[in-house]
Amino acid sequence: MTTRADLRSELRNRLHDAGAAIWEDEELNGYIEQAVKSLYPHWYLFETGTETAGPGPVQSLPIGLSGDIAKNLHYVGLRKPTSTRVRTIRGWQEGNGQVMVPKVDDAVEGFILVFAWTIPHRAPDDDVTDLTIPANAEEVVVLRSQVTALERVLADRVKSAKYFAVQVREGVSEQDIAVTLDALHASIDSRMKDAPGPPERVG
Repeated sequence: MTTRADLRSELRNRLHDAGAAIWEDEELNGYIEQAVKSLYPHWYLFETGTETAGPGPVQSLPIGLSGDIAKNLHYVGLRKPTSTRVRTIRGWQEGNGQVMVPKVDDAVEGFILVFAWTIPHRAPDDDVTDLTIPANAEEVVVLRSQVTALERVLADRVKSAKYFAVQVREGVSEQDIAVTLDALHASIDSRMKDAPGPPERVG
């Protein structure tokens, strides 16, 4: 499995900063964290939860394992408290922390509402925990982190001076960085076509 340390090492290699002369670990960690967060909603994890239905039609949403209220639902179902069979609800509408279930008031009260939604991959906060993102998304994370790092070179005089001092033998110019950024963006766009995208709504 891949860790933040693995991604940072690959990123530093692509930036030709093996000696950490330009970027500190914390800087690259921040770029990687931003890139992982940016994967959502194209790459995601599934989560499910239940709530006991009230009189309705507006119903509360469950709180997920992350501690956040469910959002970006793609399924709402209903089952009797004494049954294991879940029936798909049609015509539900997600709101701000709530969902509207188009049923007569007393038709669902006391029943179990079953929800399915997506959540983002967790951004890494240490160097040893395995990341949950798939391999093709890892490449997008590295590419986006590289874009952010190079954009900082163009925007930050101190960073620019350090970068060009390291690259002096290769004679890298700002124009070269601009060309590289265009190529990186094109590569990202190409890989985003392989992203699963949000799941289809049911009901």
